[in-house]
Amino acid sequence: MKVLLVNSERSLRGGEHQTVALAHGLRERGCDVYLCVREGSPIIECVCQTTPVATAPFESVPVVTPRVLRRCIAAWRPDILHAQTSRAHTHLRLIRLIMRNPPPVVVSRRVAFPVSRGLAGWLKYRTGIAHYIPISEAAAGILRDAGIPGDRMTVVPSGIDTGRFASARGDVTLTAAWGIEPGAFLVGTVAAFEAEKGYLVLLEAVRRVLRSHPTCRFVWLGRGNGGDWLRGVVERAGLGSAVSVIPLRAPLETVLPLLTLFVLPSLHEGLSTALLAALAAGIPVIASDTGGIPEVLGGGCGILVPPGDPGALARGIIDLLEDGGKRRELVARGRERVLRYDINRTIEGTIEVYRAVLRREAQPCR
Repeated sequence: MKVLLVNSERSLRGGEHQTVALAHGLRERGCDVYLCVREGSPIIECVCQTTPVATAPFESVPVVTPRVLRRCIAAWRPDILHAQTSRAHTHLRLIRLIMRNPPPVVVSRRVAFPVSRGLAGWLKYRTGIAHYIPISEAAAGILRDAGIPGDRMTVVPSGIDTGRFASARGDVTLTAAWGIEPGAFLVGTVAAFEAEKGYLVLLEAVRRVLRSHPTCRFVWLGRGNGGDWLRGVVERAGLGSAVSVIPLRAPLETVLPLLTLFVLPSLHEGLSTALLAALAAGIPVIASDTGGIPEVLGGGCGILVPPGDPGALARGIIDLLEDGGKRRELVARGRERVLRYDINRTIEGTIEVYRAVLRREAQPCR
């Protein structure tokens, strides 16, 4: 089987890590894998030794990128085109219009907010796509609400290398570099530096936690251009001594074991791989009850709080800081639950979708 993965993002976030892991996993299982990514994408460095890569600008108005994709398809002759992002979805759908007999298009849906309305949204989501792969039941529900029939989607959750995180060891030199004293209760968040990740809600929760636990420390680790903005917000709030906003450069498995708690205050979330990694690393989790998060933390595997509620978030943090037994209980349940989200299950589930699509495409028209 030949697969062309298409990812339009500039940065290396959770979805891009999934693209890289999928590329490696497909190759390990005997598939020929090709990539088309944005010019300068960090994905290139992750796969350049093993996978042929083409680059394109992925402009908002498709002009150049469809031509690049058309050349890639002509040269590589893939059996499946797999859009990893919304913009890749847009460009591959156009390929269906301008090419004769193009390969079927599969689209991963990684977010849990509503599909755009209007004729453009209808055309994008209802036509030209062979199958959707939502990463959570919440993301699948959004597609159903947009009119996508159930037989045109299969939920395949994002995954992580659970074994790698289960054996993770923290790099204690990092806390010193962050200016955090040894032995501090350290509450960590790993998420893109964007407003939708709920950082402003967390900031108000921090203020409340510090009233009863003034020695508690918080570290926000992420990527994106919003880091300077967040640092400014923290300083203006007078919380710079308690909250560190740090670009995430160290491997996640060296960071997570340093944390006492992992907190994810997202306002919207399809399914966070950082949250999965925290569970695998044995870190108790508090997260927003939104999107695909409750599918992971249900059954007492973590603490769920309403999104946008700093009071509930602060109470959850305080309760776990004060109750070591509860933390240990969450760790045990979380380690067991996260095995369902191993990356090998993600890869196998994706391959099965490809096979089903190709079987359907091969059936004669009636």
